[in-house]
Amino acid sequence: MTIHNRWELQKALIARLEEALENQAFPPDDPDDETGDVPVVVDITEGNHPLFVRIDGFGVLQGASGAGHIDRHTFMAHVFCVNTPSDSDLIVDGGKEVARIQSLVVSALDGWEPLTGASGIEHISTADAPDEDPATHHGVSKFKVMIHGG
Repeated sequence: MTIHNRWELQKALIARLEEALENQAFPPDDPDDETGDVPVVVDITEGNHPLFVRIDGFGVLQGASGAGHIDRHTFMAHVFCVNTPSDSDLIVDGGKEVARIQSLVVSALDGWEPLTGASGIEHISTADAPDEDPATHHGVSKFKVMIHGG
């Protein structure tokens, strides 16, 4: 079983996405300011930003037992974006931003081999997800990766 690889997989995913999402936050009000990075978090309490990605939903499906077995690991990447108020200097369309960031997340992960002994990550699906706050747009992408266990 490769459950012990879950933590290493999580760390690798965060590092990969942090790199892919550098300077990808929405533009600042002042064009002389730098565009910020999109935060990548794993804990729901860390998501205190108008635009962020959360990695969660890790699961492991055990493959055949014995030497050389391969387990399927699954996980999700959530993108959250809060609409800005209509009287703001910078108008942010949360739905548009979620789609833009989801595209970057899928491009960064699909086909990438995150660990030694792992297959390339496979993108399964991407969809909108309801959020309890109507001003928050939420999209979720599901992925799987096969990890060699022995």
